[in-house]
Amino acid sequence: MGAIVVYCFAVGIVFPPENRMTSAILPFSLLGFVLAFAAVGCADKARPDHATCIQLNAKGDVEGAWRACNNAISADPTSESGKAATKLLEEMKPSYEKARADRNAAEAKAAEARRKADAEAQAQAVALARQKVAAKFWSLDRDGECTGNGWPPFRKSYEGGTFEEDDLVALAAGCVHLFPGTREPQLFTIFCCPR
Repeated sequence: MGAIVVYCFAVGIVFPPENRMTSAILPFSLLGFVLAFAAVGCADKARPDHATCIQLNAKGDVEGAWRACNNAISADPTSESGKAATKLLEEMKPSYEKARADRNAAEAKAAEARRKADAEAQAQAVALARQKVAAKFWSLDRDGECTGNGWPPFRKSYEGGTFEEDDLVALAAGCVHLFPGTREPQLFTIFCCPR
């Protein structure tokens, strides 16, 4: 509405009312402006996403089409394209749910394969490290510091490899660092372990 007032003011300045011809044209000019303004305001905002939805669905990208149709509905649910996108979503629902289930199954299978590969790599690393690392009991009696912390009861040292290899073998045996957080050689290799 403000734009119309500004327009009228501008037309009044450019064409003063003394000019009868301008006075006669002014209402038609104002009507044209209002119609153009209304046409811009009534544009179908859902049309681009709806078109994308149709294209992706035709290419077999059901999940991409689903997203595009939802975007169209969000942009303008009451427009012609918004309503068409709603109808298309209803038609696509079974194939979308199947595509989503297939994707979830593929992702779960890939995650399981990665987990198995990681476990195999870890087992191989432990086997190689065990060839270098030796465990030594500090005592055959239960250790008060270990049991006092609620950890496995026997104090052992794991030595012979790098810190990482010592650590790898000890942790694989179910041990816990007696002095967690330290990297001092005398303390890092001391663990609380099951027998």
